Amino acid sequence: MSLEAALNLREPRVAAWDSDALIVLAVGRDRAEVVAREQIPRADRHAIERQLEQHEIPMGATHAGCGFVWLFTDEFLAVVQIGVGIRLEALRSDLVIAGRRVRMREVVAVQSFVDRTEAGHRGVRVVLTNNDSVTFAEQRDATRTSPEDETWIALLGRGLAAQIGVPYRDEAGKESMPGRRGDPETDVLIQGLIDAYTHWDDPDRVARREAREAAVRVRDEAILDLAYIESGQRGELPMDVAVAKMAAHFAAKIEREIPDVGPFKEIHQALPEIDNGGYVAFDLKPAQSGRVLELRVESPSGEFKESEVLRTGSTAELVRYLRAAALPDHVLPVMRRLTDATRDGI
Repeated sequence: MSLEAALNLREPRVAAWDSDALIVLAVGRDRAEVVAREQIPRADRHAIERQLEQHEIPMGATHAGCGFVWLFTDEFLAVVQIGVGIRLEALRSDLVIAGRRVRMREVVAVQSFVDRTEAGHRGVRVVLTNNDSVTFAEQRDATRTSPEDETWIALLGRGLAAQIGVPYRDEAGKESMPGRRGDPETDVLIQGLIDAYTHWDDPDRVARREAREAAVRVRDEAILDLAYIESGQRGELPMDVAVAKMAAHFAAKIEREIPDVGPFKEIHQALPEIDNGGYVAFDLKPAQSGRVLELRVESPSGEFKESEVLRTGSTAELVRYLRAAALPDHVLPVMRRLTDATRDGI
């Protein structure tokens, strides 16, 4: 596929410079396919990078055909394996590593390794608080690990460690904080800072900076809105609007996490309290007839609790109920009644 055709694809993509060649990948959770690879003269690189920005294709990094592309920016944190898919990505305060979800605070270090017992086995892993580790980038081949191979695992390991703010351990077990004095990448970092200062007011840099800041604002607003919904805070919203938003969010969660048939663990969605009352929530529980959706209210002290069944049925039926426009008219009277019944001292 030509570079022009790759730029116009309607799917997530990421690009990276591999020596003098630009590669463009079409990326999905279980897919990472090189859709374009073109030799680009160095004099044309800046113009090509502007084209990529216009098509909202982020620039990642790779090294010497290692088979991995990594993307560490304020907007994205991901490691992609060509031919496989996404091996590591950040989702809010979590990392999804090789299909396993871990809290960011559980990460102790990022470590590159060269297996001394198996020739040709090297890679990068994340070390966790319980002395566990998860490998997300590795190679196995018949040849011994070369200096070029040790370069890409070090670049990837250092870059990830610097982005998430944890120590980096090299293949010999030596630990350092990326960016400190003596780090071979320090000169590159310093030169980048000088370049950013010198060209701060360049029109194209101003435009890119404003676009990044706008994207961050949108992302932060979305994260804050999601946090309010998941914790049952309505802010300035009217009660019926807040309940409808939280019910719709819960419906989407049920679709993602609850099977149409079979057992499951009950899940919950917090709702706004009424008149300084206690904790209010939707509870979705298994039942012999399928699933049951309850409204639960607890007094501020936790001493008094009341619940009422709102609806029973299949997963799909409860999802439709939660998304119905009339839901607040049905739920709000129940919330008020249960809140009155559980006030402390009554």
